[in-house]
Amino acid sequence: MSFSPGQKVDCRVDSLAFGGAGVARMSGMVFFIGNALPGERVIAEITQVRKRFVLAHTADILEAAPERVKPPCNFYGSCGGCQLQHLAYPAQLAWKARQVIDILERIGSMKGFDRGDVIGSPVPYGYRNSVRLHLAARKPLRYGYHSIDNQSICAINRCSIAEEPINSVLSDIERHVRLRKFPEQIILHADADGRVAISPKGGPAPVVTERLCGIPFSLPATSFFQVNRHVAMRLVELLKKHVAAFAGSGTLFDLYSGVGIFSILLESHFSSIVGIDIDRQAITHAGLNIAQSGKNKFQFMCGRVENICARLYRKYARESNVILLDPPRGGIKAELLNFLKTVTPSTELIIYVSCDPATLARDLKMLCADGRWRLENVAVLDMFPQTAHIEVCCVIGRG
Repeated sequence: MSFSPGQKVDCRVDSLAFGGAGVARMSGMVFFIGNALPGERVIAEITQVRKRFVLAHTADILEAAPERVKPPCNFYGSCGGCQLQHLAYPAQLAWKARQVIDILERIGSMKGFDRGDVIGSPVPYGYRNSVRLHLAARKPLRYGYHSIDNQSICAINRCSIAEEPINSVLSDIERHVRLRKFPEQIILHADADGRVAISPKGGPAPVVTERLCGIPFSLPATSFFQVNRHVAMRLVELLKKHVAAFAGSGTLFDLYSGVGIFSILLESHFSSIVGIDIDRQAITHAGLNIAQSGKNKFQFMCGRVENICARLYRKYARESNVILLDPPRGGIKAELLNFLKTVTPSTELIIYVSCDPATLARDLKMLCADGRWRLENVAVLDMFPQTAHIEVCCVIGRG
């Protein structure tokens, strides 16, 4: 059977793809169907036909899954910010955990690891402390997210996954963005006290104060900070459990350290800490945050991790070390992965925190290829409810 754009097909959906599309199979082709859930029977309207798969959207639902719920957001289906509001939250968690394991096994060829905690967000809506918005219209002024087809900007006056202080600004954005030339992109960041900083693209970034596990952190509003404080606290608890055996000994190498959040919150477990990040502003504020801690065990450097890690490791490594990785979505450069293969036996543990399971799987495959390291434990943390994104924390031990 051949398929063509515009054609409507009766499909039975059997699983959920990473990204949020329902998956069906017909005549040797895999269908990825927007707004379709596992167990449903839908009429799928084809939008694109590729060599081995078909892209489609749900034209009609003939049999709905019991996990289907009504999305609370008026922009859902047009706005591309969320992909899973039509799926009940417990089912979101279950499918995300399943997707992580599948990706690690299929792409990373990982086997024999423990499946750790699946940690949900206690607040599945209204959790984001930061949003990046794009100019949608000038008269009246409107900002928004990329549309679901990524062809335009969907103007919004409220975001259901953003914290309420951000929505207060969004609802009257023209009053708050008082600039002669409206920027094409802005970041709204609600700090720990509910104050909202507005950062135009290319302009100076206001300084905000965040708070995690009772500790205040100073940072530019454009620098990285976990968007979900509730799950970020659970992540810190998990990290503390993994490093508990290092009772004040050894060195922690905090790679992609940002403003020093993990370094400061884990400092009691190590005698020295080395942080590296390419964001110069973040490193400057890491220094301020370290000074506030009153401890002198920290060394923070600005630069590309893959370029300076080896030199700093040779200088500061002790008999027992831990390497903590929290890279951007693109993962780790090959140069750094090759270096990490050489740090046994002086490094006992690598902890890899990732927001992209596919690049994580790619990196783990390379890191563990020769048997010097092996994946021991995988925990899934839902830092981004209602979206297809997932946070993963991996413990990698000596092979």
